[in-house]
Amino acid sequence: MSIWLIRGVCLLLSASPGAACTSINSSEAVEVLTAQPAARKVQIKVALDGAPVPGAKLAVYSADERLLLRASADDSGIVHLQKMSLGQYHIVATGEGHLRSDIVLAVSKKAGVVASVFQMDLLLKPERPRSDEYSLLAEELPVRERVPELRGRIEDPLGAAIVGATLKVYEDGAGSNSKPVEFKAGDDGSFSHKFSDGIYRALVMFPGFRTSVVVFEISRFATNKNLHIPLQIGGCS
Repeated sequence: MSIWLIRGVCLLLSASPGAACTSINSSEAVEVLTAQPAARKVQIKVALDGAPVPGAKLAVYSADERLLLRASADDSGIVHLQKMSLGQYHIVATGEGHLRSDIVLAVSKKAGVVASVFQMDLLLKPERPRSDEYSLLAEELPVRERVPELRGRIEDPLGAAIVGATLKVYEDGAGSNSKPVEFKAGDDGSFSHKFSDGIYRALVMFPGFRTSVVVFEISRFATNKNLHIPLQIGGCS
């Protein structure tokens, strides 16, 4: 497990690849990122062994680890962040094969500085496990379902109902510190809930099964249907 400490803001990340629980243990290593002063206009070059990485992915998080935006590096490996608000940001650059780099920026008014330029060198780092809520919320996934109302059934790999499975539904882009809409599947594994139009992420969990994420869009013009969400078996350590 890694604990990111950004001026007192702590985010716990699970580090057990086979973990199926969302519970968090805080007995592992600590990595501290020092905030770098930056102007409101920021240019970031993503590199690997000194060479630019076109198409590298960049994610920008607020100080409380709320996902703010995603961007891709241009042909020169550069991402331009324009007119950033004053405050602190956690920037994550990623490439293929679990390559990653992190930087924390403290954006302020800097007299005479047009733009701040940073280089983020990608290093091979272990992939974040898909067992904790932060990883699932931050992961870049496409919308897989479009429905007018969220309803369906949660099943095990054989198609049997998972009674009492928990669903936590976040608005897309929300961090793990935001408050989700939480409810449980009924006696036949079924669930239903009404949401306003928009894109959401549903975390589906039950003891003994791996947590799953479903990215869906609520639209009054979508085809009316039930969703079938299978959970894969996986023990908790």
